[in-house]
Amino acid sequence: MTELLPENSGNKPNRRLISLRTALFLRFGLLGGGAVLLFTCVYFFFGLFPLVDRIAVSHFDTTIKTAEGSLREPFSLAENVVRIASGWGEFEADQPESFNSRFLPVLKTIPQATSIVAGTTDGLGWLLLQLPDGHWLNRFTDIAGRGNQQLYYEWRNDQLLQRYYKSVGYDPRQRLWFKTAMAAPADGRVHWTPPYKFFTTEEPGITVSIRSDLSNRRSLVVGMDLKLVDISSITSGLAVGRQGYVLVLTDDGKVLGLPRKDVLSGDRAGRAVILKAAEDLGLEPVNLALDLWRANKTAYSKPESVHAQGQRWLFVMHPLPLGEQTFWIAAFAPAADFLPSMYNVGNAMVACLALVLGLTFIVARRQARRISLPLEALASASSKIAQLDFSDNPPIKTRWYEIKSLVTAQSNMLEMLRNFQETVSSQAEELNTQVKILRATQDQLQRTLHQEQVILDNALSGILFVKDRKVLRSNQRASEIFGYENIQELVGQSTEFMFENHEKFLAVGELAYGSFGQGESYSEEMWLKRRDGSTFWGHIQGRALDTADPIGGGAVWIVSDLTERKAMDRMKEEMLSAVGHEVRTPLPGMMGYAELMMEMELPPEQRMEFLGIIYHETERLAELFDNFLNLQTLKNVKARLDYRPLNLEAVLNGAVDLFKTASKNHHLHLDLQGDLPVVRGDADQLHRVFLNLISNAIKYSPNGGQILVSAYRKDDAVLVRIEDEGIGISPSAKELVFEAFFRVDNKDNRRIGGTGLGLALVKETVNRHGGRVWVESEVGKGSTFYVSLPVCDF
Repeated sequence: MTELLPENSGNKPNRRLISLRTALFLRFGLLGGGAVLLFTCVYFFFGLFPLVDRIAVSHFDTTIKTAEGSLREPFSLAENVVRIASGWGEFEADQPESFNSRFLPVLKTIPQATSIVAGTTDGLGWLLLQLPDGHWLNRFTDIAGRGNQQLYYEWRNDQLLQRYYKSVGYDPRQRLWFKTAMAAPADGRVHWTPPYKFFTTEEPGITVSIRSDLSNRRSLVVGMDLKLVDISSITSGLAVGRQGYVLVLTDDGKVLGLPRKDVLSGDRAGRAVILKAAEDLGLEPVNLALDLWRANKTAYSKPESVHAQGQRWLFVMHPLPLGEQTFWIAAFAPAADFLPSMYNVGNAMVACLALVLGLTFIVARRQARRISLPLEALASASSKIAQLDFSDNPPIKTRWYEIKSLVTAQSNMLEMLRNFQETVSSQAEELNTQVKILRATQDQLQRTLHQEQVILDNALSGILFVKDRKVLRSNQRASEIFGYENIQELVGQSTEFMFENHEKFLAVGELAYGSFGQGESYSEEMWLKRRDGSTFWGHIQGRALDTADPIGGGAVWIVSDLTERKAMDRMKEEMLSAVGHEVRTPLPGMMGYAELMMEMELPPEQRMEFLGIIYHETERLAELFDNFLNLQTLKNVKARLDYRPLNLEAVLNGAVDLFKTASKNHHLHLDLQGDLPVVRGDADQLHRVFLNLISNAIKYSPNGGQILVSAYRKDDAVLVRIEDEGIGISPSAKELVFEAFFRVDNKDNRRIGGTGLGLALVKETVNRHGGRVWVESEVGKGSTFYVSLPVCDF
């Protein structure tokens, strides 16, 4: 309300007065509105914009670290692979199996790796390449031997599809990866090529290579190719904010890693722009940022800004060293991506203004509540803080010093808590990044341990890691040698389990640790004990793991089972003895007939008779040596059989045709099932198997008779039967007829003769084909030999 004051004695005009409530309302309203407006301006200029930059820095750092970590992993794996491969020495020429067995698991493990290449200074070259359709390709180069004629192998699922020669002007010594490695000494360091196009696929990529020196002043270079399109698969999956993207550039501004596909358009998308200038992408922020970067040629670890496409864009540039060159990881994003919604901000500010004005109106009209209202507001703000809500509170105005002190203290506390929350959030993000790095490192260690265990499990000898005479770790071969079902049964056991008695255990330990103390290894052949108590002749060799502490640091022991080797030695002695006997038996007779023919004039009929005897005995000796050499060849683990899909009908027809006219007293009959399945085998070796069995059927049927050769499918195998009406085999001899030099001891067999090698050769050949051979026989009624060969699985 307003009222009129009486005119004063000075005759001054009357003035209209306003009530205190109205004055307080107007003054507190203007004060509150001005404070809100000022707070909004301060918030935008000193709070929101710096917050945008902090959010942008956080997003950029996370994205750059993710990109850098994802890019470094394939590069590091590729470098480790070529370092390991450089220690393997020269590879076998034109032999894909050994080369592929080493590198095929590596290419399957590293998705960014496309091929393995190798070459020597005298023109030999190797290539293992994964084709787009999932097949694998080998190329073998021999410039000195074949010139431009390249030998190719194509594979699918470890199965050879085709082998062929093709004239291609390829020389590994002229390739960039070879020249880059040869330009540096063979000091164990790897070298990365600049980006270039691969010879075979003509796709852009980079190659890591390493040089190692061989004998005869020759050098070997091994390299691994990484396609740039696979590097782009990493960057194309990364985004900064809602519209941002990541690039990988060369030092001269060419594109290695493409951004997200949705930011490219037209003919600028895809592989067409890889290794092209970054300006060809048609992205205005990139072009402006590159101008700044080229002017300074420095790293931008904190966001810099350019104005493009009608808005403010932020960007960072981080170097990515790789060998002797440097690539750059660049991230771009609009600043608007990190701004909170203006609609929400406006609503919040309007709500704050309304609250302040309302409080001002209440304070102005109800002065009695000037103390209670600020205290209630303080209580409400404290409740929000207790609930971890550190958002801004409506301004509280008071004329009381004590309340003002409380308001100030609460504001300071709120600011401190807000700063603490930001610090905790930042540390939490940093901790999450470190956790991710640690998990990635853990995964890598687990993969490395798995690879190490695979190597141990595929070793031909048993390997034991021992400390304090207890087994800490072993491979599967060790458990097999000592008769244990798995590795876990060996772990933790005392090494005494492998020795015959406690005294032998102590004696070997004393000798071994004496050698370890002198920095030497210990090796000995002795009788060892299996789990079931049986013994075998074995070889053990041990060496300390830590030369500084040879006893306490543990040792590695390599155990080999020499039982088979000893058996082979005995078999060789028996074979030499048997062969010597078989050779000595006919020689005196042959020499006697030859002397008679040389010293006497004999009638033509008698000379022909003596010559026939000599020829027959010579033929027996030739058969003996032929069987002996064939058996030795098959028992040699390095012997290779030419396995191919094979129809047994042609093989059996050829074998039967050779014997149809061999004897007038024998009648050969061939019975084959129609549409006989295909088997996988060596045609020459299987032909020799059936020749041997048919020859035996004729030989051990001295009175003639019918010989039936039949073949038909049974389950997943082809079963071949050779049935005769001969003298038969006793039950006690049936299990031994396939042993080398075994012959049934009876008068008929002694009259027929033979070496006992034929059926041993048959068994060895059939076993090498994954099949089985056995005999059913009855004395005086004949024998039936069965050969089962698995059906070929295409």
